[in-house]
Amino acid sequence: MKKIQSKAEYQSVMNQIETLLKKTTEKGGFNFLSNEENKLLTEYSLMAESYEDGIPVMPLQNVTTLKEAIRVQMGIMNYSQKEAANILDVTPAYLSEILNGKKQPSLKTAAKLYYQLHISAELIFALN
Repeated sequence: MKKIQSKAEYQSVMNQIETLLKKTTEKGGFNFLSNEENKLLTEYSLMAESYEDGIPVMPLQNVTTLKEAIRVQMGIMNYSQKEAANILDVTPAYLSEILNGKKQPSLKTAAKLYYQLHISAELIFALN
């Protein structure tokens, strides 16, 4: 079994799984997949599971600051700081300043934290 090496590979595998699952839904069950498709679905599923098992999960209940919440979500989503900045549509330097407590996020960035990193609004505004 091939091992997934990157987030991009993981997303590609997940897209393949989704395509196969969509086919089973549309056709009425797994018995409508060919033997090859069943083998691929099994292989892709095991590859995705193995990759997901390697992602560290950090407990959210111990979060006491916004910067910790951001770091936790970055870890859960397996984003580097540069990737998170890109997702949030901010510069890496600006995100760094937020993470180091030098700046508070703008309202636009707070909304992105909510929608893109799935940090609750209560947490974003309560921990600033």
